Amino acid sequence: MPKITIIRPDEWVNQAKHINIFIDGEKAGRIGIDQTLDFDLSAGKHKVELRNKWCGGSKPLPINLSKNGDRVFEIYSNQYTLLIVPFLFVIASILYHGAVSILNLNPPLLYDLLGLGLVYLSLFIPFYSSYYMRLKEVEPDAFKNATKEKQVPLIKNAMKCDENDVSKLKT
Repeated sequence: MPKITIIRPDEWVNQAKHINIFIDGEKAGRIGIDQTLDFDLSAGKHKVELRNKWCGGSKPLPINLSKNGDRVFEIYSNQYTLLIVPFLFVIASILYHGAVSILNLNPPLLYDLLGLGLVYLSLFIPFYSSYYMRLKEVEPDAFKNATKEKQVPLIKNAMKCDENDVSKLKT
C-alpha cells in the first residue's frame, strides 16, 4: 500500500501549534512544528489540503499514487505575507474610497475605518486561506542531496546528542 509522508519544518513565519491535514475532504490528522506524519493510502488519485485553525491554509494538491510509489511532501509557508499586507491595504483603500466617492457618501470616521477594514478583510482572507501554506514534493533521501551548509547543523546536533548519551552512561 503506498504512503505519503508529510514533513513540517520549524519556520519563523508559521508558528501555529498544529496544522490540520485533510485527505480527500476528510480530516486525516494534525501535524505539529518539526514533526513528520505518514499516511497509508490506496493507489489512485487523492487531494491533500492543509488548514490552519485561523482560516490559513493551502489549495488542494492533487496527488496520483502508484501501487509501490511512496511520496514525501514538505510544508512551506508563504514568507512574503507581511509584504502582501500593505499591498492589499492599498488596494482595499482604493476600492473603498472609490465606492464612497461614486455613491457620494460622507461617512463619519468610525464608519470609514469600519468600511475600509471590511474591504481589507474581504481581500485578505481569501488570499490567506489559499496561499499561506503549500506542499512541495521532496526526495525521500533529501539529506544525501543537501548542501554542506544544511548538513553541518544536523551533524553537530547529532554529535551533541551522542556526547550527552556517552556522559550519561559514564555516570
